[in-house]
Amino acid sequence: MKPNNDHSHLDELAAILSDVGAAAIWRPVYDHRGRRLAAGVGDPADGLADSLPADLFKGKRVVDIGCNFGTFTFLAASKGARFVLGVDIDKRIIRGCKILKKLFRAENVEFASADLRSLDKNQPFDMGMMIDFIGKDIIRSGFLPTCLDVIEALSNRRMLFSIRPVYSITKHFNGERKELLDFYSTDAVGANHFMLLEYVQKRFLDRWEMKVISRDKGCFNDRKQTVQFERK
Repeated sequence: MKPNNDHSHLDELAAILSDVGAAAIWRPVYDHRGRRLAAGVGDPADGLADSLPADLFKGKRVVDIGCNFGTFTFLAASKGARFVLGVDIDKRIIRGCKILKKLFRAENVEFASADLRSLDKNQPFDMGMMIDFIGKDIIRSGFLPTCLDVIEALSNRRMLFSIRPVYSITKHFNGERKELLDFYSTDAVGANHFMLLEYVQKRFLDRWEMKVISRDKGCFNDRKQTVQFERK
């Protein structure tokens, strides 16, 4: 069914997409008729695996940290989540998400503009997810431990990430090994590589069981993998 005032909503959304800029739109943005409004610059292989368990989201309350324009927020809702909250720090992006919510008539979805550190951890979700969120900038800034602490505090039963297992210190961090050692131990910072997946697994080892659920392992270290954690 066509929502009222969809033309004005689409005009506002187009203006938001233009203002945000193509480089900050990670996934293609489509309207309620399937028309593509923005291409998205993210690598499709760095999203969620195509072969997700059928009941992964069913009946769950989910929080999507770093939701951008809501691609995976809406996906979780369409796969049976009871409720999904998409969070992004950019108020313009969240306004765009709210327009898409109206266009899609997605009743079980909400969006909030917030720094992830400010989220209420007294009302945790069944599942927290960070998809195509953790990457070079998060690692380089030393913000990675905070991201992991927040998503764990928000997640009662399950966490879902897309994670590139290994980064080349030379290629991805301009050889700045000493700078990485300001934030991470030598368990994560090797002579030539930053071992992200190993770092995340060790951080949660005592409390969570990890499972890589991406089907294609052919380029395991060169692509982000869909990684699931279940609370022990």
